[in-house]
Amino acid sequence: MVTNSGNWRPPTDVYESDNCIVVKVEIAGMSQDKFDITYFKNILSISGCRTDENLTGKSFHQLEIGYGDFQTSIEINSSIQVEKADATYQNGFLIIRLPKLKPKSIQVK
Repeated sequence: MVTNSGNWRPPTDVYESDNCIVVKVEIAGMSQDKFDITYFKNILSISGCRTDENLTGKSFHQLEIGYGDFQTSIEINSSIQVEKADATYQNGFLIIRLPKLKPKSIQVK
């Protein structure tokens, strides 16, 4: 489930492999220190602000690129290892990897 609480929401893909859940956000024009990523009660929240100083004082014929504050939240329905999660930002994509928690076997004695 993906919801929008900010002014706009970047396109977001969520998929999983055997080992992890991957969240891929298309968000060009940002620097990696401008993202705020939190995980609380099975909700991954990604927010930030994309700005462009060249927008002021212009008369636009078309404006489709989202600027300003954004936020997107994804409900994660799998148990994950939050302490091993990582995020990378490259070529306009923010990629967050959430390793799945492996079930532990309990031996009967």
